[in-house]
Amino acid sequence: MVLLAAVALILIWTATAAGRYRLVVTSEEGNTLWTAAVSNGSAVILEYTNSLYLAQTQEHFIVTPRGFALREIWSTSDAVLASNSLPGPYARQGSFFVSPVKAFVPHIVTRIGPTGRQTLLVGDQEVPLYQAGTGARVTIALRQGFPAPARSLLRR
Repeated sequence: MVLLAAVALILIWTATAAGRYRLVVTSEEGNTLWTAAVSNGSAVILEYTNSLYLAQTQEHFIVTPRGFALREIWSTSDAVLASNSLPGPYARQGSFFVSPVKAFVPHIVTRIGPTGRQTLLVGDQEVPLYQAGTGARVTIALRQGFPAPARSLLRR
């Protein structure tokens, strides 16, 4: 009877966890800085100031079972889009120039620059990646299953 109950719990857990992921931000040393619950199709936006053109820029990703699909890049300077070899003409969204993109990355890696102020937007949560410190390298990855409780970036 106990074995049957254990098997039932495992099956329920597996069915419930399907399509649920933990988005995990880690430091270069492998320390977990922040985590959040996401699901297949969740939007994730990496927002920063482009250091060359000093333009507000956003990279719009969608969570997939294999990682992150980059769908659009937004910037207040069309030069940012052009320097990334994105063909024009660019759509407008308020003060932003927008270019569609079709790219996939298994994880997102960014190095914190002195002017970038990288921020990650996940649902209604805003993660100040720049608090990891200038020069720090952070990795944003997905893990299968139920999320750990959300933690603030660099809560010490």
